[in-house]
Amino acid sequence: MKLKLKTGQFSDLLSAVMPAVSNRSTLPTLSHFLINATKNKVMVYATDLEIGIESSITTEVEEPGSATIPARNLLDMVKVIDTEEFTFQKIKEGKFEISSIDGNTKFNIVGGEAEEYPGLPEKKEDKRQKMALYNSAIFYLFKIMIK
Repeated sequence: MKLKLKTGQFSDLLSAVMPAVSNRSTLPTLSHFLINATKNKVMVYATDLEIGIESSITTEVEEPGSATIPARNLLDMVKVIDTEEFTFQKIKEGKFEISSIDGNTKFNIVGGEAEEYPGLPEKKEDKRQKMALYNSAIFYLFKIMIK
């Protein structure tokens, strides 16, 4: 995986997903972001198994891939970068490098395999909301039929 990212844009993306990261869990991977990079899109996921948040940005993806990265550490590192753009790349199995374009800032971070990350929780539909929607639709149909 090798990405070229805009610092502010990626920081905002991570901040938006951060509320779903688990602070205390018996599953260490829940304190990570799941990052999935395809053609020109980077998606970031987080879950604590009760709620899940996913968001994405369009960016330059030189090499697609996916991994889990410790959320708090990654966000803190990105906030320190003082250039407009930086690169995020896998340097070897389980190790990633974050470096500013000018080369003055460089971080190494250990990550995990994407396959270890649990899926996002499924959306649960509230029965009351569903019934209210059906009742509204029925009322609307009757109203039309009476005219």
